[in-house]
Amino acid sequence: MTDTTPSRHEKSLGLLTSRFVSLLQEAKDGVLDLKVAADTLAVRQKRRIYDITNVLEGIGLIEKKSKNSIQWKGAGPGCNTREISDRLMKLKDELNELTALEKQIDRHSVSMQQSLKNVAEDTRNLESAYVTHDDVGVAFPESTVLAIQAPSGTKLAYPLSDSRNYQIHLKSETGPICVMLLNKNALNEKISEQSSYMEMQSNNYSNILCLSPPGYRDYCFNLEEDEGVCDQFDISNLMTN
Repeated sequence: MTDTTPSRHEKSLGLLTSRFVSLLQEAKDGVLDLKVAADTLAVRQKRRIYDITNVLEGIGLIEKKSKNSIQWKGAGPGCNTREISDRLMKLKDELNELTALEKQIDRHSVSMQQSLKNVAEDTRNLESAYVTHDDVGVAFPESTVLAIQAPSGTKLAYPLSDSRNYQIHLKSETGPICVMLLNKNALNEKISEQSSYMEMQSNNYSNILCLSPPGYRDYCFNLEEDEGVCDQFDISNLMTN
């Protein structure tokens, strides 16, 4: 047997694995072509290379990039094993802390959901399970608030506009839509201010019958296709002030 003839030990799978890993660590960007590896290691049976890659992939040290190429995910040559071990322990501690925090948040979430359920199902709270017009007015003192009662499946559209005129489009194919103006008092105050000025101007025309409806009553009428809910209550102009 000559010196160039591989010995039985050199052909062993363990030594072949060690040489394969070293070749993989030295590859550019950790990416190695299996055909190149087989030629470099003088392996005639590619099945032995596949046996090694299957084990390395199973323990998470490599991943497949394509059909015939793999990428190394472990440490490179010359790396400080102790440093890697310390970093791994730190990451595990952080993972344990995050897991404990997640479980604590889950417990709080379950507790809050149960508390809300208890409040909602308590018969003593059903008598107060509503809001009044005054409650809404206090929450939105400077806004025009509309309450919409519509059947399931109603479509609501809010066209974007650069102007300060806001519109809401509602469409229902299963039933009527009911819209109520909640903060009527705030609206009536603005209407009263305008009405006082109109009354001063109308003194000279006292014999003319005024046909404008009073501002404290709602009148239902049909809306045109280009009109919105705000037009029904004559509040579009007030919102631009």
